[in-house]
Amino acid sequence: MDAATRDQLVANYLAGTALLKKAVQGMTDEQLKARPVAGKMSTLEVVCHLVDFEPVYVERMKRAITMEKPTILGADGTPSPPSSTTTTAMRTKR
Repeated sequence: MDAATRDQLVANYLAGTALLKKAVQGMTDEQLKARPVAGKMSTLEVVCHLVDFEPVYVERMKRAITMEKPTILGADGTPSPPSSTTTTAMRTKR
């Protein structure tokens, strides 16, 4: 991966926090906790999930940026199957 591509991917990642804040800005507690689709997470639950998994995402990005053939780890620390969407997407970005 060339430096310009890497820098753009990192900038896009860093911009994500502001985009998320903007998306939920002004929502009431009721709206944040609502589940408009039965059995699916609320906006608040999705945001909490993103925060909880941030360390996993960061580790995956570090590996994708710094390794020629990165092993993408699952949330439990075990390697993801080679055919997983995450692994394929990360390798495609390289």
